[in-house]
Amino acid sequence: MFLVIDGQPFVSHNAYHYTLVKYPNHFGLQLARGGFRKYCRTSLVMQEEDKRDDFQRVYEALSKLYTIPNFSERDNSVLDTLIAVMLSQNTTDRNSTKAFEQLKNRYKDWNQVIEAPLRDLEDCIRVAGLAKTKATRIKSLLETLRKERGELGLENLRESSVDEVEKELSRFKGVGLKTIACVSAFSLGFQVFPVDTHVFRVCKRLGWIHPNYSRDEAFRSLNNTVPLKLRVPLHFLIISHGRKICRSQSPRCEACALQNVCQYFKSSLRRSYQTETI
Repeated sequence: MFLVIDGQPFVSHNAYHYTLVKYPNHFGLQLARGGFRKYCRTSLVMQEEDKRDDFQRVYEALSKLYTIPNFSERDNSVLDTLIAVMLSQNTTDRNSTKAFEQLKNRYKDWNQVIEAPLRDLEDCIRVAGLAKTKATRIKSLLETLRKERGELGLENLRESSVDEVEKELSRFKGVGLKTIACVSAFSLGFQVFPVDTHVFRVCKRLGWIHPNYSRDEAFRSLNNTVPLKLRVPLHFLIISHGRKICRSQSPRCEACALQNVCQYFKSSLRRSYQTETI
């Protein structure tokens, strides 16, 4: 029976019990073939010095497989980008893009969206899912901006700092760290690493964040460690990889170009070996 701590196997059964008692929050038990498979949860988290090298390796490997989209932060207004990202929550890019296009085609400006009946707005963006929630939040955001400023726009944020943008946008319901990060990166030109569901999953498997981190904790951690120049391109590359290979269910580890740097893959091999030896 093996105890694995930071990738090193130990065979002492007594050592396992001693460590489990002393550090109960760091260990897990998993039933396997009538016995217990034991492994250290924190062994899946890389050391900081290893992460720095890994970021570049992952970028180089994925940039050979996927295309980084070309965009200019001036392509859309800040408000347009914010609403487009709000529509993208909990749906696919295809559906959110269609919803945004329908929204822009039906209403000539955001003032008309405010004046439109809520049910009409819901019908317009229904393809993006959660239509009632999203419609309510979009109308509320627009109404607040018009009441406070007398006009609809967020172009003033182009002169703001990252912290000022977060403070301004986080007060709106439905606008969390991921949405703010996307607006900051794609509309304001900040070097930010947005963490969506794909990025969150892949980074956790790579060992870049603690397995128990929340999405917001992961965002804070990764934006302190991922190099500035890699943040936006790496975000796009990891999303592509998460959709195609590192899927939530049944990840295609056998076809993954990141096997040599992936803690999840190494852990899976180790656990498979341990199961066979029980």
